[in-house]
Amino acid sequence: MGGAGEAWRAWDDSIHGWIALKFLNNLEEVNIQLFQREARMVGQLSHPHIIPIREMGVSGEQHYIALRFVDGKTLREYLGEDPTSFSLLTGYTFLRYE
Repeated sequence: MGGAGEAWRAWDDSIHGWIALKFLNNLEEVNIQLFQREARMVGQLSHPHIIPIREMGVSGEQHYIALRFVDGKTLREYLGEDPTSFSLLTGYTFLRYE
């Protein structure tokens, strides 16, 4: 999730299964608004390659998004140390700008 938050795997007793929880670490108002907007936008989408959102909320001061858990490699693991391998997935070519 980058520097703004963390993603965790969690057990959900109500569905007896794993879910993914995204937590917002940077609680500046602009980041809270972006986090909530992301959840609302993704929640309106339906596509086999978009993980559905189960819930968005706040517990104490902790903002979170609960999603279906998808087991597998992280994007970082899939790409390894070579960020240019992303072009294999997307067809985009990345050039280092200096």
